[in-house]
Amino acid sequence: MTAKPDIVSDSVPEIVIVGAGIVGACLAYEASQRGLKPLVLSVGSPAGGGSATAASWAWINACSTENPDYFRLRHASLRRWQV
Repeated sequence: MTAKPDIVSDSVPEIVIVGAGIVGACLAYEASQRGLKPLVLSVGSPAGGGSATAASWAWINACSTENPDYFRLRHASLRRWQV
């Protein structure tokens, strides 16, 4: 008996995304909206608690920092995200 791959698809991915947390999920969604075929790799199931999303508070925001360079970087990220 031959083992079957976990991926059930006859298409070749056009982009590989490592991680199925909030960032990986957003990247996969956006890639698919742009007509790409994403492949998401993760240590566990999506939103299964094995990602940085489950272990951090790494929000994109532009508040409460004393480092002006970091503030500008996050603010630029917010502006780019809204485009």
